[in-house]
Amino acid sequence: MKLAYFECNSGKTISKSYNIKELYIDRDSKTRLWKLKKYGKFLYPKVKISNYENTITITQSFIENKIDILDIGARKLFDDFPQKLAFLQKIELVHGDIKLSNLAYDRNQLSIFDWEPALLSIDYIGKLQIRSSKFSAHPQDLLDKKISFKSDLKGMALVLLQSMLGRAQGAKAASKFSAKIDRLISKEHNPVIVAAKIKDLFNLDQSTQSEDIF
Repeated sequence: MKLAYFECNSGKTISKSYNIKELYIDRDSKTRLWKLKKYGKFLYPKVKISNYENTITITQSFIENKIDILDIGARKLFDDFPQKLAFLQKIELVHGDIKLSNLAYDRNQLSIFDWEPALLSIDYIGKLQIRSSKFSAHPQDLLDKKISFKSDLKGMALVLLQSMLGRAQGAKAASKFSAKIDRLISKEHNPVIVAAKIKDLFNLDQSTQSEDIF
């Protein structure tokens, strides 16, 4: 399935327009678009959804003072990120593609970017379209062909590990502990608790005590 869209920067906004004819918009994606439209002004950067004829356009505020997540420090991210995801859970809005490149800080405020509707779509042969990191999709979501908060939490776990250990080493750790992280998220849906467990995992001796965390 090809995703036909064009992106343009205009003044203080970034817009991505999608040709509806090129997308298979399932019920979950329609619900997600509706929630983005309803709650977009409460997100940061602000998100606006519009549609005209065969085009869906997603517009977000342009961030001029973008600071990379890895330049902020793990302690602050461990405080801010779980709270951000907790807000998304409260309004029942799944992002679906949590990763370093979709996160940044602006004036000390955490931003989540890239709210593309096609990320939660299923193509014509029933294959879930996922463009996120291979360590960010929860196996239950792959089985159900539906991205849920489980994958957002797993994406958060990857980002937090990368903030602690660096981009490459964090990805290696996410791979090594993938099964344990999956089990944790299957049992615990609170982002604050999941983040605390991830932090504990690397504050203990990984060869022994970490086996008991999950």
